[in-house]
Amino acid sequence: GSVKRVELIRGTILNLDNFDFEDFVVELLSRDLYPGLNPTSSSGDMGEDARTERSTLFLHDGIYLSLAISKECSWRKIKQDCNRCKKTKRKIDLMVFVTTGSSTSPRETTIEKWKNQVKEIYGWDLEVRTINFLAPFASRHAHEDIADQYLHVPPVGGDFLQNIERSFENENNRALRNISISLPGVDKSIRRDEIKRIEDQIQLGKFVLLVG
Repeated sequence: GSVKRVELIRGTILNLDNFDFEDFVVELLSRDLYPGLNPTSSSGDMGEDARTERSTLFLHDGIYLSLAISKECSWRKIKQDCNRCKKTKRKIDLMVFVTTGSSTSPRETTIEKWKNQVKEIYGWDLEVRTINFLAPFASRHAHEDIADQYLHVPPVGGDFLQNIERSFENENNRALRNISISLPGVDKSIRRDEIKRIEDQIQLGKFVLLVG
C-alpha cells in the first residue's frame, strides 16, 4: 500500500504546473526539514523561491539558506538561479535546489559535480532534492494534509480532508438547528457578567480556562 501511495504521489508531483509545484515544495520542506523559510516575492525573479531570514537563523545553526525550485533539472538552471542570487547580493551559505526534472534523478556523480562547481564559483554549499526524495517524503503520515491540499491524494485508509470538514459542518449545523436560544417563562436574555470578566482578562494578556 505504501509503495503504491508513493508512486501515486510521484506521478501527481510530476504533473503539477510550475506555480503549484513551487507552493507545494515550500509548504512541504518548511514543515520540518527547513523550518522558518519565508517565500520570496513572486513578482520578480530573485533566483530563489524561499529563504531563511535573520530572525530564523537560529533554526539552521546560523546558516543562511536559499531554496530554488524548478521543474528543470540541469546545471544551466542551477547556474542561472545562482547568478541571479549573486546579483541581489543576499547572503547565502547553503543553496537547496529542488527539482522534478523527470521521472528519474540525475546520477550521484552529476550532483557531486554540480556541488563542486557551486562551491568553486560562488562559495556556497549546494544540496539537490529530486523527485526520488520528494515522493517518499510527501507520503509520510505527518504530511497527509499537504498531500491532500496540493496533490489531492487522501490519507491512507481515510477520506479527503475537505469531505471530513464538510461532514462535520453538516452535523454541526444540524445540531445547532435543534438548540433553543430561549428559556420557557423568561421573556428576556439573562445577564452573563462572566463574559465581560473573560474579555477583560484576555485584554490583559492573561490565560482563561473555560470548563463545561
